[in-house]
Amino acid sequence: SQNTLQMILLISIFFTVVPLSGFAEVADCTVVINGEAEAVSFATKTPDGEQTPVDGVLMKPDGTGPFPGMVLLHGEHGIYPPRCAEGVLRFFVDLGYVSLLIDSASAQRPSRFMGQSVFEDQAQDAHKGRDFLTTLPYVMPEKIGVIGWWVGGAAVIDAVSGNKKTFLMEKKAPFSAAVAIYPLCFEKIKDLETPFLIFIGEKDTRASAA
Repeated sequence: SQNTLQMILLISIFFTVVPLSGFAEVADCTVVINGEAEAVSFATKTPDGEQTPVDGVLMKPDGTGPFPGMVLLHGEHGIYPPRCAEGVLRFFVDLGYVSLLIDSASAQRPSRFMGQSVFEDQAQDAHKGRDFLTTLPYVMPEKIGVIGWWVGGAAVIDAVSGNKKTFLMEKKAPFSAAVAIYPLCFEKIKDLETPFLIFIGEKDTRASAA
């Protein structure tokens, strides 16, 4: 659909032209500073099962809802403050979704590599982000999706595929839909319980469709 193409183009352009800016707090995001969105924090887990806080940017449509929800998982270099994927957040809010961009790099975990989160951590965060959205009175708990790009796309696969440890560990209720955009595909996907869509360019040399 036109909306789907707009979403792919928006994400692809944004994360192609924005240089690596390092990690910063979600409070530094322009949409938080100007009041469009809210900085939030909720509990996630380390690989050892210990709880640790993770931050996010929450944006909602006008009105009382209830609205469907969407969890957004960033690529390998984080959320890029001060922009913080604001175009992607607004895209889903304009479609009527409560949108939660999770800053997985904000969580303190021994599995971090060179200051970056790994995709298994992001998958864990996705489930905990879903749990967080279900606590909000204006979110429809049975209609929460997840979308991720690049490493975040690999995390989406990890979160919804039945052969993944994260999915089995957090198997409470599946996401209502899942989208991965040019994800890193480390393993075959099987035993899906969620409608799942993957976008990969035919000639993409980094995220191969093969």
